[in-house]
Amino acid sequence: MLAACGGGDDEPRRASNGGDLATYEVESSGFSIGVPSDWTVLSADEAFDEEVLDSIRENDPELAPIVDQMGAEDSPIKLVALAPMADERFKANVNVVVIEDVPEGTTRDDYFAQSARQVEGLAESDVEEERVDLPAGMALVLRYEHSLGGAAQPLAALQYVLFENGTGYTLTQTALASAAEQYTAEFERSAQSFRID
Repeated sequence: MLAACGGGDDEPRRASNGGDLATYEVESSGFSIGVPSDWTVLSADEAFDEEVLDSIRENDPELAPIVDQMGAEDSPIKLVALAPMADERFKANVNVVVIEDVPEGTTRDDYFAQSARQVEGLAESDVEEERVDLPAGMALVLRYEHSLGGAAQPLAALQYVLFENGTGYTLTQTALASAAEQYTAEFERSAQSFRID
């Protein structure tokens, strides 16, 4: 798979190289993020073609509603970045979800609480929560493990949830639980690089 390098304003566009991170912008969603420069960056429709979606549905039928949303034309997943090498057939990854259709009057605390409840329904471990200041704004950080999508062993997820100007942004970073430590520094640098226009 080739990195997305142009196209419409919905496509991730490589904006710059800064050492070991390459910055990608998704103009239509008003954000940019740095990912390791050797990772492959895709839009949702490139990452989730019908073959991939069918495989996820087959491995974990309970995910069908989520899978259908991932593959929709108006998917909230705006960017997917994949590590170059797989660990036991699973590639560590980063994805960015943007939710613009948030009910009027929703506060940051409301959005954080709703996001935490959703994760608690998916997690197979205790969910660790903390709040951190990122350059893009206050973020709720969620750490948990799950085995969604038919992975051979548990996956470790590190999620940063932001709510700025009435829009929700979720950066989800996932790796095999047994390999998660080797990606911690890269995932944290990526979150620190996130910017909202």
